[in-house]
Amino acid sequence: MRQIVSSAVEYSMSDDFMATAKHMLQSACDLQGQAIQAREQVRGRYRVRESNEQNVLRIAADGLVGAVARRLDQPINDVNAESSYEIGLSASFIRTYFLVTDLLLNGDLIEGLVLLRKQIEVLARILELEKSAVEELRGKTPNVKHLLTNGTGRIYGRLSEVAHFSTPECTELMGVNVDGSRKRPSLVPQFQEAQFEQMALSHFTGIRFSQWMLRKLVAWYPTADFKLEREIALQAITAAINAGVLAKQELPNA
Repeated sequence: MRQIVSSAVEYSMSDDFMATAKHMLQSACDLQGQAIQAREQVRGRYRVRESNEQNVLRIAADGLVGAVARRLDQPINDVNAESSYEIGLSASFIRTYFLVTDLLLNGDLIEGLVLLRKQIEVLARILELEKSAVEELRGKTPNVKHLLTNGTGRIYGRLSEVAHFSTPECTELMGVNVDGSRKRPSLVPQFQEAQFEQMALSHFTGIRFSQWMLRKLVAWYPTADFKLEREIALQAITAAINAGVLAKQELPNA
């Protein structure tokens, strides 16, 4: 092992390495530059194709998640095992939520869907903690039926398929370059109509999480006023209904 490491170090300092280093760096920078440019173009096309209802929902859902997140800046009294776990899950959901939004806007569908699957599992675990203790859930995969009551198997199954890249059809989410009769997956993002469908699912999870969070905030900070956050939540729910993302009968009990 020492001989291999020594040889690698010697090579890294050799003239051969220095001669190829410029090529390696240039290749990496060129591809990343193309990807950055492609993502900017995809975001532009997304905004052009986005309907007014979809745009209002995106602003409202993002704003709602941001609004409830801002209220977590104060210490919480009487933290137990369950609430400590809930706080960690909440922080993870909030951080990932905005990553998913950026990935889907940029056309990075596979990466966005992988994280969206994680979001659904986190939210499912949060809801499980309403009825079960931490130790009862330790080491168990969250049961998504607690979150997705309609079409659970189809939606989660599709996300899992993408996460594991278990079918050739997953390649289509990368976009396809056509060169005559030859097709190949794109190395940089491309605009796809599927972005809107997946963004809608992300907004649904964001609204569902925020509704749960508002109830928890009242319990964690009993003397605080959350009137503004409730108004923002109502606006986000209304926007989701107007955009066809959420039906009134799908709303969980507050």
